[in-house]
Amino acid sequence: SKASKVSNLTIIHYRLGDKKATAAQMEHTKDFNTDLIIDPISYVNVLKQITNLDENNIFVVSDEPKLAQKLLLDVGLKAKINSRAGNIWEDVSFMSQANVFIGSKSQVSQIVNICVEANGGKSFMLNLLKPINYEKFPNTNYVKAKFLEANHSIYSLDFELENNAHT
Repeated sequence: SKASKVSNLTIIHYRLGDKKATAAQMEHTKDFNTDLIIDPISYVNVLKQITNLDENNIFVVSDEPKLAQKLLLDVGLKAKINSRAGNIWEDVSFMSQANVFIGSKSQVSQIVNICVEANGGKSFMLNLLKPINYEKFPNTNYVKAKFLEANHSIYSLDFELENNAHT
């Protein structure tokens, strides 16, 4: 994939929340979006492809921002949390301003991908199959990413969302 230039803002959408359920809890939802949590090293690997990355201007947006920030920090990636966050539409508005957006297989990421593309930014969509009309998204790369192993401590029977988390 092509290296991309970024002038300032890189945003990662890291979906956690309902993905923290165990495989057993997700058995009844096979028809839905039951991917596991993306391994944070996958985000690091995408960022390595970006030239002129402003490492002081990387943000993570998540349904559980503190946990997302910690997972990224555990693999050496320092990301800020958007302090104005609090509801999903503010998050979508903020993420849509990204010069570089890293999203995943979620409807929120796909909405943001459309906005970033329209604004001339570049997107990396993790574990999302190329849509039929992908040629309409010339600035989007579709990237295969690893998941955290099913035995990772993040998956637990008593998971709870952070306060003010949106789903």
